[in-house]
Amino acid sequence: SVGFLTALYAIFAFWGLGAVELWGDEGIVALGAKRVVHLGYQKAWDGQNLFSWEAGHDLNAHLLPIHMPWLGFYIGALGQLLFGETLFGTRFGFALCGVLNLPLLFLVGRRMELSRPICLASVCIMTSLASYFLHLRQSYHYAADVTLCLLGLACYLKIETRWSPVLLSLCVVALFHLNHMTALWLAFSLAAWAVCDRKLGELFKRPMVWLAVLLSFLGSWLWIRWANIMGLQDSFGGCSTFLPHFDRLGFVWSELDMSFPLLFTAPLLVW
Repeated sequence: SVGFLTALYAIFAFWGLGAVELWGDEGIVALGAKRVVHLGYQKAWDGQNLFSWEAGHDLNAHLLPIHMPWLGFYIGALGQLLFGETLFGTRFGFALCGVLNLPLLFLVGRRMELSRPICLASVCIMTSLASYFLHLRQSYHYAADVTLCLLGLACYLKIETRWSPVLLSLCVVALFHLNHMTALWLAFSLAAWAVCDRKLGELFKRPMVWLAVLLSFLGSWLWIRWANIMGLQDSFGGCSTFLPHFDRLGFVWSELDMSFPLLFTAPLLVW
């Protein structure tokens, strides 16, 4: 059953989670999470130490990091609150997301009205992917990206219900604060899906859909304004950009390995 697979997978996912030292980006998340635990938000300066990974170019005038979305810091902080400021605590929230993706994938398949054996086979394939397993054990956005994408898909598949559009918008906003590019890809992909299903016209006749669009816009735009990203001289491209990640598309392509779980299971789900 899915429950047994999830429990078994969780044992391996959490086993020795704190045995390996942090690599670069994990260290950034760990330091930001520590600031959240002590200050309530991820300010780079705590009165004694300053952390920056781009020689200060990644900080705004308030010494807040602006080149990395912030939700990952809070996921890391949750684990540190539960298990202390340890390697295990920093990685716990992300590993938990990776484990929860198994039943979420099964849920998405069932909402597509696929049979239980096909959905279970999809989950089995996901558990067999070494790339996915290695990434979910890191204190970085990878596994949580997949979690929010699956939650968004689950909401879209029940889009006819009253509150599903709002829940979908919350998933998109949360994903924006975790990984800008993945959030945009999810939004455009679901819009394309709606066009293919010939649902787009019907959807925008519903007030709740317009509310969802408004929430998605405000949930991302207000953060951009508050973080003072607009007009910022970017340290990578040497030019002003709306979001610094757009001039780093090489990183986006290099991280496509996290789409493997969905790519491998997509044929089964479509079938």
